[in-house]
Amino acid sequence: MNPVSERLVFNKNNVSGKVAFHTNKTTYGKREKVDATLNTTFSSERAGDGFSHFSIAVTDDKDMGIDSLCTITASLLLSSELRGYIESPGYYLQDNANAEYALDHLMMTHGWRRYELSEAIKGNYSLPADGRFRFGLNHPDGVRYFVQATNQKGSEWVKLIIDPEQFPELKHAPVSRSLLPAAPAQENNPPDFIRKAGQRAEYDEDIRVVNLEEVVVAANRIDKRDEERLKYPFNRFSDMTIYKEEIEKRGVAEMTELLSGISGGIFTRPRSSINGGPQFPLVVVDGTPLYWNVLDPITPLDDIRISDVESIDIFKGIGAAAFGMYGGNGVISITTKSISSHTYETNSKTNSISITPSGYQKPVEFYAPKYDTPEAKKNGIPDYRTTIYWKPDIVISEKGEAAFDFYTADFPTTYSVVIEGLTADGKIVRQVEKIVVRDDVCSIFR
Repeated sequence: MNPVSERLVFNKNNVSGKVAFHTNKTTYGKREKVDATLNTTFSSERAGDGFSHFSIAVTDDKDMGIDSLCTITASLLLSSELRGYIESPGYYLQDNANAEYALDHLMMTHGWRRYELSEAIKGNYSLPADGRFRFGLNHPDGVRYFVQATNQKGSEWVKLIIDPEQFPELKHAPVSRSLLPAAPAQENNPPDFIRKAGQRAEYDEDIRVVNLEEVVVAANRIDKRDEERLKYPFNRFSDMTIYKEEIEKRGVAEMTELLSGISGGIFTRPRSSINGGPQFPLVVVDGTPLYWNVLDPITPLDDIRISDVESIDIFKGIGAAAFGMYGGNGVISITTKSISSHTYETNSKTNSISITPSGYQKPVEFYAPKYDTPEAKKNGIPDYRTTIYWKPDIVISEKGEAAFDFYTADFPTTYSVVIEGLTADGKIVRQVEKIVVRDDVCSIFR
């Protein structure tokens, strides 16, 4: 019997863990420091190599509802394993008959897998495409790569094509039901968020209006055709710039042919100096130096396609000195076109390209004020924070402990402390704790 398709069944196991949350007080005043600790019964020693990692988010209950339907548990166990968008995945993991019934229907609609066996039985196998490569690179935004390819025999007459970056399509994501108000507010009983907004307005009636002084921009406007080349600031000090319009008018096919007539005396092939050593200019492509092999008749200029060039900057005087001893024989700085404007010609070498793929954003520390002195506490600046504290990378020590602290804001309310993460042995932790802030509690500075 050959399987044609399969239908998934959700096996609901208990894979959750628990942490102990403690604070130094039960109730806090405004702008008071909260010292909190997490304690676990599991540690890295018991779980082998690895640690337990958690994220902590502390939010004001009068401003933000806690989403109980899109959680780490629902994401790891359900929505990440199924195709398509799952609205409120946490609903299906509740311990009641209605949720279990809905979960079974969810598996029937999102959990089908089909096998295409007819072609496989005939021997028509689907093989992965040949000649495709993938590089797992981790880099911050703005990093530029110069990619070259050769065939198995070392020839550079190959065609290199970079796949365009793909991003998920924009879709409407409905608001989770757990964030919607339970019932419409009455005119004489507005919701807490509206009431708190009124309190904020009493602190500063002009908070929404800020008058700025006139700003005068004195820098010269960058010409549109200089936008690409001036991504590399040193190009600003070149002795000569050749733009793509002039390059296209000349109608040449090779870089050396192009530069031989307009390089201002900079030679494009290695030459011997008086003391016998070879001389050659420094070639820079999109800010990256390319190095010469004097024993190879192919120079770095031979690997660059005319059709990919946006502009060429020539350094032969004081500007070349900025490159140190490498610029002693002149510098040829080439700026290539962006990937969207690259053209591919079958009659020219296409084995190199310069790209700037999307990278990761450098981490920025979450800002939270510190009221550690009487002067800081009475600074007169209203504290309107709704997210009081956030840290995504709390690591439990080998003893099963972690500590963190933060300061409360200006309004009496309750805070929700959402703790999510994974233990070193694979258990999922998701729990919500509460902290109370009151008007009649005095804080003591230590």
